[in-house]
Amino acid sequence: MSTLKTNTITTVDGTGSLTVDRPLAGDGNALVGISPRNFIIDGDFTIFPEGNITAIANSAYGAALWENFDVGGELVHDVDQLADAPTVGQSKHSSTYCMSIDVTTAESAVAAGDFQVIEYKVTGSDFAQLHQQQVTLSFWHKHTKTGTFCGYFMNSAENRSYVYEYTQSSADTWEQHTETLTLDTSGTWLLTEADIGLRVGFCMYGGSTFQGTADSWEGAKDYCTSNQVAGADSASNFCKFSQVGLYLGGSAPIFTSPPISTVVDQVGYYVEELLGGDADQIIGTGLFVSTTLLRVSVPFKKKRVVPTITNDGTGSNYAVIWQSSESLATNTFTLTNIGPTGFDFRTTLSGATSTAGYAGVARSNNASAYILIDARH
Repeated sequence: MSTLKTNTITTVDGTGSLTVDRPLAGDGNALVGISPRNFIIDGDFTIFPEGNITAIANSAYGAALWENFDVGGELVHDVDQLADAPTVGQSKHSSTYCMSIDVTTAESAVAAGDFQVIEYKVTGSDFAQLHQQQVTLSFWHKHTKTGTFCGYFMNSAENRSYVYEYTQSSADTWEQHTETLTLDTSGTWLLTEADIGLRVGFCMYGGSTFQGTADSWEGAKDYCTSNQVAGADSASNFCKFSQVGLYLGGSAPIFTSPPISTVVDQVGYYVEELLGGDADQIIGTGLFVSTTLLRVSVPFKKKRVVPTITNDGTGSNYAVIWQSSESLATNTFTLTNIGPTGFDFRTTLSGATSTAGYAGVARSNNASAYILIDARH
């Protein structure tokens, strides 16, 4: 019996990488257990850094790397991580979660300039491997309404787009769609780490301004065709998605997930929430630069670019421990010296003093404390 030893396996044209996700076995014709790269990170929606998001009326993230856009009209909706997914018998893969867009206030009439979409952005340096190539998108969908829905591909500038249609045949039932196309050879497409390379999205509804022709590249910002159903015309409507994959080539494999530790690292390159909504989480250990001011250098996973950091802004949500003492930091705290791998957390004691040069520990004081590190596009 022969043994194959190699460090790297690539596709024939050298542009794509393969991931070994289980022990290899041969059937005489091919190796089993090798999956092509999925260019959608966390396609089975295991990470919602900010938790479920409620009462969205414009734009917000729910799933880590999928942004919701509501423009015009009266729609209000939630984005939830739900324990609902295709069965192993259906998809040949065991997923736990889906992303669900749940209507809470209906869009009763769709005007020309109204739309609701949810969009994933492929970073330009990743998109460079797909640029002008044949690709295949595969996903599972489960919608309240039956009929024609639409998805789209679009460039960063939103002036080149490709719309396709898919059908929800049975209400509230998991069904799969696969879309194969050749990516655009016209227009401007960005291929650097700093830029959006490709927008991949799903549409709940779109007014006539954003309607185009199916299955062709057009010089417009189109999200759907005129056949798109009104997916948000009732407060009982939902659209669910699971096992989303984008692959180089003319077919999609059975969906597979990397180890969760890999997914955490992949998502963490773009966004992470440091405290996880928990009390008594250590932010870091630092030094008192004065009798009341503690400076803590806080590292985080390397980000795509220097991130934006947001927090709850309430000093009493944090505490400082030093020697045998503890104080709520009910005065101010600031986040400074923000870089791609860390920042400084500076907080001032309230009603107590320490000694300059002494060590101190900053921690969350309750579940309302949060620090979101965001390097998404």
